[in-house]
Amino acid sequence: MLLLRRYCSFYKDLAIGVLNECYSTNQHTATLLLVHKSTDYGNATPLQLAVYADNKEFVAHPACQDALTTIWFGRLRKHNYSRMITKV
Repeated sequence: MLLLRRYCSFYKDLAIGVLNECYSTNQHTATLLLVHKSTDYGNATPLQLAVYADNKEFVAHPACQDALTTIWFGRLRKHNYSRMITKV
């Protein structure tokens, strides 16, 4: 069980590090990547996966907050984010 927790922490930190790098390179692209559906993960978006995993640090990242704000105010096309916030 301890090993599983270490892996969980490692991958959460890795996800945040990748998001930091993407966001510092291009904020707009990073925001769009967060709502891009991946067939490898059952058409889920990275933001959905973070919500499902209860990764609050990831969801609190400025890129996620930008994506959520954009969705809230309707500036992303619906097919990019449908059913994104099913857990909230």
